[in-house]
Amino acid sequence: DANRHLEARVAERTRDLSAARERIARFAREQERSIEAERQRISREVHDQIGAVFTGIKLIVRGIPHGTLSVEQDRSLHSAIEMGVATSRRIAAELRPPLLDDFGLGPAVERLLESVFKESGIQFSVRLTQAAQLDERQILGIFRIIQESSTNVLRHAVAKHFQVTDEALNDDWYQITMQDDGVGISSAALRPGALGLTGMHERAELLGGTLQLETPATGGTVLRLQLPLMDESDREAAAR
Repeated sequence: DANRHLEARVAERTRDLSAARERIARFAREQERSIEAERQRISREVHDQIGAVFTGIKLIVRGIPHGTLSVEQDRSLHSAIEMGVATSRRIAAELRPPLLDDFGLGPAVERLLESVFKESGIQFSVRLTQAAQLDERQILGIFRIIQESSTNVLRHAVAKHFQVTDEALNDDWYQITMQDDGVGISSAALRPGALGLTGMHERAELLGGTLQLETPATGGTVLRLQLPLMDESDREAAAR
């Protein structure tokens, strides 16, 4: 009787823990959706409102009588306006890339890497052919992980090339690989919270997947993100 009572208590505790984990996971998903919705709203505001401000400034500048400004002043003013427009567009795209909604993961990642590596000389390649099998939440999570990974490469890797590829491992699992040819990551840099790895791991876990980091003997760093491919019922459950 004592054993049965203990087993019942253990089973009850196990159910309680499972339910608590599910509540935490559901809360995290809701928070993630709220954050992304707010990102999208701010992105539209930056694009529309700040864009309208710079358009107004352009019209004002065009109305300045000829000869009022020196050639250098005119050039500097137009340069500052163009820089402001480009900066607002970049911020809006980083908050919520319109290409992700309009054209999908591949084009959005290419535009992201163009922006991240623009002044660095780092070459990149993107081959994403299996993303059609993913749902919207997975695609957005993948994009954010690639965003963090590419920023780490820019800041720390001293790399010349960065590539992103994907493949369907089988009918149930999808893998995306991010690889650079830089100096690799030291053991000290792998401490908890370093290089944004914690955030990337958390995103992978929220998507039901895993993130593995490798430092090959040939150099560089490899990140492998593995995610479950969802059927229709899985997508409905994840959306709740």
